[in-house]
Amino acid sequence: MTHCIDTDEDVGKALWRLLGDDVAAAREALASAKDTPDKRVHHARQRLKRARSSLGILGPVMGHSARDLRRSIAATARLLATARDADVVAATARGLRERLGAEDDVGFGRLVVDLERRAGEAHQVEAPVEEVIARLTAIEATIDQARREVDGAGLFDRAVAAAYRDGRKAMESARSSLSTSDLHAWRKHAKTLWHLIGLGGKRLPKSIRRMADDLGRLGDLLGYDHDHAILAERLALSPEASHLLMRQLSMIAVERRSLENEAFAIGGKLYGRKPKAFARKARLD
Repeated sequence: MTHCIDTDEDVGKALWRLLGDDVAAAREALASAKDTPDKRVHHARQRLKRARSSLGILGPVMGHSARDLRRSIAATARLLATARDADVVAATARGLRERLGAEDDVGFGRLVVDLERRAGEAHQVEAPVEEVIARLTAIEATIDQARREVDGAGLFDRAVAAAYRDGRKAMESARSSLSTSDLHAWRKHAKTLWHLIGLGGKRLPKSIRRMADDLGRLGDLLGYDHDHAILAERLALSPEASHLLMRQLSMIAVERRSLENEAFAIGGKLYGRKPKAFARKARLD
């Protein structure tokens, strides 16, 4: 089966399947020898984020067990965060260096070499892969024990409506403050809606499915923005800061404004409907 609710599948059973599949896929990604360490960690974290979206749908019928499971998944993902953050910072600096060119990269060339070295060290020292795999195996067993019959369609429709409403509200907060935390919160809600639309697949109306590409782009833009914020913070707090620091931070700030302007333009189009109007349209058939 594909990673969405099949056209003739019971929605409740599909939700449990999708939740279990994502956790299993995260475990398998980490255990695989096919990819580089950074790709394995990235793929695992992606699947755990999707698992949290599925768990959010089932939460209302799971009670405290949903909260405990959500905490377990989040805590497990955090074990990979240091290595992943190191990869992100290095990749962000590398992207800036490539856009600036070799003639005047304001020190990003040397910075990239240092950050890539640190990222490699983080994977060797700070990514406890075996522990994460063991935790994910235990989480899979917990999910299997929790399976029960649920009104999947009702749960799904409410989750989609909430993700849209919360994302719309988060966008306005981010627009007002432009704070890194508010922009990151908006990204989380946008990614949740994107995940849910993907899960709904062809069971959702075409007008809702067509939002997926823009939501994906919005999530990417806000993700890049957050990556640049992390890089700026690392540079500003580094005891080895270069004399070029202010120029580097200025260039990062310019890049962030460009990313944010595009994000708000897309967000204005995506969140143009009132939440109740959207909820009436975004229902599984």
